[in-house]
Amino acid sequence: MNYADENSHKEITQQTPLDITNKLSEEKD
Repeated sequence: MNYADENSHKEITQQTPLDITNKLSEEKD
């Protein structure tokens, strides 16, 4: 079941730094 994990990783790496920052901020909230 590594396929889902690989897909998630791809989606994360394709995000812009700003998107990643926003996600981290949301998690902190």
